[in-house]
Amino acid sequence: MHRLFTSFKSFFLFFLLLIGGAAAVAQPTRIEGSWLTGSYTNQGNVADRGGALWYRDVCTGGIANAELLFNSPGNTYSPKWVNSSAGAITRNTRLVAGAIINGSNNMNIGTTTTGRYYTFNIGKNTGASNDVAVLETTYLPKDITSVTPDPFLTTHGVVGQSQPFNVSTLLSAALSVGEFAFVRYSTDAFASNNQFVAMTLVSGSTYQGVIPGQATGTTITYYVFTSNTNSQGALQNQINGTTADYLTLNLRNSVGTNVSGANYSYTVDQFHYSSATGGNYNSTAAWARGATPTTTADVIILNGHTITSPAGITNMQARSIRINTGGVLRGVLANGSPSTINFDGTTSPPVGYTLRTDGDLICNSGLRFGFYGSTANVTHTIVSNDTIAVCGVHNTSLGFVTFLNMGNAKLQHALYLGPRSAIATNAPTYLPNSVLYYSTGGTYECGTEWYANVGSGVGVPYNVSASGSNKTGFNVTGRYTQVDNPF
Repeated sequence: MHRLFTSFKSFFLFFLLLIGGAAAVAQPTRIEGSWLTGSYTNQGNVADRGGALWYRDVCTGGIANAELLFNSPGNTYSPKWVNSSAGAITRNTRLVAGAIINGSNNMNIGTTTTGRYYTFNIGKNTGASNDVAVLETTYLPKDITSVTPDPFLTTHGVVGQSQPFNVSTLLSAALSVGEFAFVRYSTDAFASNNQFVAMTLVSGSTYQGVIPGQATGTTITYYVFTSNTNSQGALQNQINGTTADYLTLNLRNSVGTNVSGANYSYTVDQFHYSSATGGNYNSTAAWARGATPTTTADVIILNGHTITSPAGITNMQARSIRINTGGVLRGVLANGSPSTINFDGTTSPPVGYTLRTDGDLICNSGLRFGFYGSTANVTHTIVSNDTIAVCGVHNTSLGFVTFLNMGNAKLQHALYLGPRSAIATNAPTYLPNSVLYYSTGGTYECGTEWYANVGSGVGVPYNVSASGSNKTGFNVTGRYTQVDNPF
């Protein structure tokens, strides 16, 4: 019997320790005190909105030395978050470790005023003291109804390098005096980088903030929040890092208002010359920037836009071109000769490729590509991910030209290969009357552009031409063409 009782006692003590341990690791959950009505009451539960927990209500019975206490689930008081002294705390600022775990005194927030709104933000520590802020406002903070990203991203599907990004927000009403809106953004998902842009009134209750342009490949994470701290005022330094979590009245992320969840984001693409409505390549109206591409331009042609080579102008410039699905780059004759798009390899190389076609590249006999570099180790790459209905590609003897994955391409005009040019994988389909053109001197070892031991279909050219050399200089063993005399 004694052994049974000892076992029961041990189990009961273990159960108490288990319960106590669970309480010890709880976050602040409930808020209570005399600040709301003038009498000590339980006000409710705090909510999680990401960086901190929060609660708000309007005072209905203002008193001096109003008390505040945060406690844990189940109406327990171990742990609780209060203060260690009876003196009043400072409001409208972040108090580092200001909510002391199991402190000796309830938190004195000073004199409360009937009709004013009190927003409480507290940290999420479980077994330690928490940072806290008590924000007092004469107004009910405005709801953030919606956040709208830059219309350029919505329309064009891309944000270019160094391109400013406009964020607009619609509030439930215009901001009150002493109420301010911000865009908080980061280049590393708020791990260490925190930056802020003050939003300004556009009209009515719509406000706008502009995130500065960023480098290619940068992912920007952002959300909108309001505060009773003015970025231009004496408390400017309060809006930094995670302090913003404690000085927030309302916030909105991609999940909703005042909830924890994913923020808005976008990634800066390399392209900063985006087509606007289509038109001639060298027309300013064709591009969203209102300027024609230069030798350093990364160009993107968007869905539904057709860009054509301009009649009478033989040269166009670009550093890289991407044709989105549904976009068209179409060549036409200029003064009876093909127009040429010159890719300048002397500038900083583009990301991954020089020319990428997810849409249609329609060259006829009116469009060629010149690939230039100041040294022989400049590499240009071409990626074809969709059918190239009519294509002609030309390169100079300077620089390498590598065609990647031409398996979906249908070549109707000409493919020009220079002495340091090649198709890395997957030759195109050569349509009737097309020409595989070798612009070389000396000998040339046929490669992936011309499949060996294949009699017809993909990889078998219709005609083959060699300039600056002759057919005896080529190793054409086992290779077939669609005509009897390819040279």
